[in-house]
Amino acid sequence: MKLKFAGLFLCFLSSALVAGDLRTLPPDPNQAIFGSRIQRFMGLLEMSQQLHDFPVKVLVYGQSIMAQRAADQSVQQLKERYPYAKLIVENRAIGGCTAPSLVHAAETDLYPFYPDLLIFHVYGGEVRGEFERIISNVRRYTTADIMLLTHHIDSRDEQGVWDAASAWRRGIAQKYNCELVDVRLVWKSYLEAHGLQASDLLKDHIHLNEHGIALHRAIISRHFQVNPSGHHKWMDTVRSYEIARPAYERMRDLEFSQQAWNPWAKKGEDPSRIQGNRLKLEFFGNRVDVRTVRAAEALGTATILIDGKKPSEFAETFAATRVNQGPRSWFPGYFTIQPGRAPVAEKWVMRIGQLAEKGMAAPFSVTGSSTGLDGEGTLRDDFVSASNRFSLLSQHLTLFKGPASKPMPADYELRWEIYQMGTDVWVPAMPKDENSIAQFTLVQGLSNARHTLEIIPNGDGVLPLKEIVIHSPSLK
Repeated sequence: MKLKFAGLFLCFLSSALVAGDLRTLPPDPNQAIFGSRIQRFMGLLEMSQQLHDFPVKVLVYGQSIMAQRAADQSVQQLKERYPYAKLIVENRAIGGCTAPSLVHAAETDLYPFYPDLLIFHVYGGEVRGEFERIISNVRRYTTADIMLLTHHIDSRDEQGVWDAASAWRRGIAQKYNCELVDVRLVWKSYLEAHGLQASDLLKDHIHLNEHGIALHRAIISRHFQVNPSGHHKWMDTVRSYEIARPAYERMRDLEFSQQAWNPWAKKGEDPSRIQGNRLKLEFFGNRVDVRTVRAAEALGTATILIDGKKPSEFAETFAATRVNQGPRSWFPGYFTIQPGRAPVAEKWVMRIGQLAEKGMAAPFSVTGSSTGLDGEGTLRDDFVSASNRFSLLSQHLTLFKGPASKPMPADYELRWEIYQMGTDVWVPAMPKDENSIAQFTLVQGLSNARHTLEIIPNGDGVLPLKEIVIHSPSLK
């Protein structure tokens, strides 16, 4: 096993050395435990091969250092090791957006995305708690593995500007069981080992040049190891229920109103095709996924109920996309849009008039693609749409951030979409071949509590359901 870890490390290191001006990385005293806290993510990759066709999602988040995409490149390198993995990598970092602002943006960018792995670095938020609130919310709302980075060395570090902040982040990583990527520790050793100055890896006082990006990428990459050391609790947070079990053995988790479903039944004998032959499962969690195998017959559909209601009847199962940026900066016009008590899936436009003339007193109207005109207000006030589809807080407005020298337009439009995290009617996906397994999220964003799931066949074809996967975040 040790030889396997060493081989993986050398593989990553050799691939990183060809980029930029990167030189040999010094050893890290914690190298033996690299990867030990991202083992659910690594396990999903190990299982991928040709047998699974479900997505493995990675979110890179933070501000401008993360926007330089060293972390994205580290994840992309994994495709060489796992060519069949369906890796979905998104970078939603916002330059200049420190933790006190990012804690609001995360409501839109982070928790609804529900990644399998979060790679995170941001400045600030130590005193008032915004940084820790982001990490605790990830543990409260998702089952993601977290990879937490400390600060690199920048041109101000002669006075040890970020030493205390990085030490504090090490404590947060321990508290919330995060994979600690101690960028700062390795960066210092690297500069000393090769006789370099901080400025040799920077293009300004803080941002990375190509050499710095290569080092950042290599430091992150060597944490992607299969490492069974330590105690892993992810099996307590992500639990699978195999549909075929009741057909072969006694079990009480899954109940069927008529016959037990069996995705391996002979053609024409699959009980999932019987209209109204409902599957029932009581669970504790906030997200339900289904995994299906390839069927020899036409696929059908099913009605989904949670606690006897459609998923769309739960307001918390709706989220908003990021608002388009303001006229003066790359910040979204509002850090977050908060779905109200009666959201529906639709597109929205806010039309702002007299912006240049009246500033924060500028009037606006909001119109939904389904709802129509849904209220008017001014930018300086909090706002709830007339039909309670969504709400806005004036403190989340960013339109006036950016250089004052850049002229403000007379009028402006902000756009976003409210979407449902799940479905009321499940339409199964057909896996690419008979050896593949496809995955679909039935519902997400529920309160992390006890619920009852019902899947009711509509009788229009088979539902080749292999297993149900329940996500129950660790921080209740």
